Amino acid sequence: MSRWKDQRGQILVMFAGGLIAFIGLAALVIDLGTVYSLQRTERSLADAAALAGAQDLTTSSSDRTIPTGAYIRARQDALDAVAGAQGLASPSCNTASDTLNVLNCQVGLYSVDVKANPVPSFVNVDPYRAVQVTVRNPDVPLTFARLLGQHDWSVGITSVAGLGFSKSYAIVTLRPPKQLGSTFNVNDIVINSNNGVVNVHSGDVGTNANMNYAGTGAVMNIDSGYGIYYFDPYNPPAWSGPPSPPMQTVQKLNSLIADPGYRYPDMSLATTYTDARTSQVSPTPPAGLAVERADLNSSCMTLAQSVPSAYSFMPSPLTAATNVYCYKPGIYQSGTGSQNAQIVVGSSDIALLYPGVYYLKSGMQVGGRLIGGFVASAPGVALMFDESGPGNCSQCVFTGNSALTISLNAGTKFPGGSSGTAATAAVDSTGVLVNTGTLGPTPPLIISFLVKKDTGGSGGTQGCYVPTSAPFNEPSSCQDSQNAALTIGGGGQLVIEGVTYAPTDNVTLAGGSDNTGTVGQVISWTITYTGSATLKQQGPTTTGPGILHLDAACSGGSSICNP
Repeated sequence: MSRWKDQRGQILVMFAGGLIAFIGLAALVIDLGTVYSLQRTERSLADAAALAGAQDLTTSSSDRTIPTGAYIRARQDALDAVAGAQGLASPSCNTASDTLNVLNCQVGLYSVDVKANPVPSFVNVDPYRAVQVTVRNPDVPLTFARLLGQHDWSVGITSVAGLGFSKSYAIVTLRPPKQLGSTFNVNDIVINSNNGVVNVHSGDVGTNANMNYAGTGAVMNIDSGYGIYYFDPYNPPAWSGPPSPPMQTVQKLNSLIADPGYRYPDMSLATTYTDARTSQVSPTPPAGLAVERADLNSSCMTLAQSVPSAYSFMPSPLTAATNVYCYKPGIYQSGTGSQNAQIVVGSSDIALLYPGVYYLKSGMQVGGRLIGGFVASAPGVALMFDESGPGNCSQCVFTGNSALTISLNAGTKFPGGSSGTAATAAVDSTGVLVNTGTLGPTPPLIISFLVKKDTGGSGGTQGCYVPTSAPFNEPSSCQDSQNAALTIGGGGQLVIEGVTYAPTDNVTLAGGSDNTGTVGQVISWTITYTGSATLKQQGPTTTGPGILHLDAACSGGSSICNP
């Protein structure tokens, strides 16, 4: 009997303990439900406040300029949204500075933090065009959980809202981050000149690897609202500091940038020329000569006289016209062991290009002035080259490092930075426009320079290409040291409208001595900027004002994001 009583006592103790545990669990469940309900309310408040604030940072302009005082208005409107939801008047917390975040502002039941310029947490919005709002109740009273010694909890939620922009690249370099062998941290973009300045307007900079400021005082300036996007999975950005001024996104990409695969001009119906030597020009030129001289050819003189007055150097040479040469579109093909079809523009020469496509299989050397596409809103020119390398002559390249003027498709937008109207896209031998087509921006961009993809792979296949999976090695078939078809720039005026498409080429660009050099979008394997002058790199300018939305960095979660 005594043993049974002992067992009953044990059962009562166990029941009492279990009952306490059950009550504690029930208390926790009830209080967690209260917290969950409060978080849903806070989520609604934080989302609405972030959107209300970020809406002040929108603009109808494609240049993404932040209006004066917009950050002040954004912080105040975010606070007003939290107050208005509770039927309260506008809070009086200090928002009177564009750089002052609002912290621990008491708005009714909640302590509110508002951060902007930039937001500390973001995924797919511009951090300088976003607002981060944390709504927190620091003293949520508990009921049953008091039995477990818990009297109150701090419950908060964070939301980020802002403008999301699609990438709008002015510069793209495709070389992957691991060079042949074991070298990582390949610098696709290099500014190796002392005091060289590259100003990127209305466009982002994208690289499959990294970039490097190699020259003393070298700098790349990017318009506010655009940024540098790099992929390199092995190293942080290689430049010594952020772009200047420091108002850009510098962000790691999740995948390599792909070659857009723009169409090359069809030259199947084009005329082939075997001689472009100016020394052969005469009243009775030999067959197959691609060049005319203004004083000997009325068509060339008419072309020269149609150059707009913006090209101020034209009138004087036309008084004699003995150094003004006109070239015809087509295929420039030299014979074996000969460079007769190479276009050579002497230091005192002016070379004018008739509208059309030039497939320069023998290259071009510019020491004087090269002008094509100078008629506004009319079809311009496109220059196409083979990649230098095995099977291609080493001189079949474009070299303009001593040119006085290189102006392609500028129309009346000459010199660089001038207002005016550009030429339209060149037309190939089959009547198709040479532009970025459906694979590029809308509307399509004209293409001025093209370098055909290398043929260093097995059986003449493409040797340099963008890998699609780790470890992101440079292809073993890529003869990178031989990819140098374009050297653009020099000591004079430089204006290239539209796109330079050279997906397997190591492009070299140099600003002119007048510091107004202007180049459109460049897509290349790598790019090197040389010279101490200023160069303007112009993006597509077709990006629009962006889309306002909640960002995944904080929205949708149940914790405070970067409080």
